[in-house]
Amino acid sequence: MPVRTLTAPAVVALAACASMQQGTGALEPCDAQHLAVLVGEPTEKLEEVPLPEPTRIVAPGDAVTMDHRPERLTVLAADGGPIYGMRCG
Repeated sequence: MPVRTLTAPAVVALAACASMQQGTGALEPCDAQHLAVLVGEPTEKLEEVPLPEPTRIVAPGDAVTMDHRPERLTVLAADGGPIYGMRCG
């Protein structure tokens, strides 16, 4: 079977499909986008909402593992302060 190359229009069409999938507003595996409304709130607010498993709360200076787990929600919050970020991983 001969090897075929993609033509420029096919490459453009594939790129458009990929960018459309990224812009669908689909939630991240750990739901960080949906929970971002909690940024600026005190950490006690986390007790009022269902959080995905696993979830970890990390303060500045905390030791954390560097393994990337897309399903894990990482909540960034200062000790005794507000939530300042959320991410998957």
